[in-house]
Amino acid sequence: MVSLLCVLQVPVDLVIDHSVQVDVSRTPNALQTNMEMEFGRNNERFAFLKWGATAFKNMLVVPPGSGIVHQVSFFWLCVLAG
Repeated sequence: MVSLLCVLQVPVDLVIDHSVQVDVSRTPNALQTNMEMEFGRNNERFAFLKWGATAFKNMLVVPPGSGIVHQVSFFWLCVLAG
């Protein structure tokens, strides 16, 4: 049986930063509403990125809404040499 999982030679961490547009503001559910609108507008793009994260070993996709890049813990993203 042939494996459909591709192994990347170099680990890749793709952070989708500052992707969410602001359509709704000053409401308690503004972030949730904006996230839903963003995923609706870019459904094909996010489906492709989700596929890439499962099709390639050593690839991590950090989706929108996870925080801006300097707030994502680099210890979470990096591989520590022992």
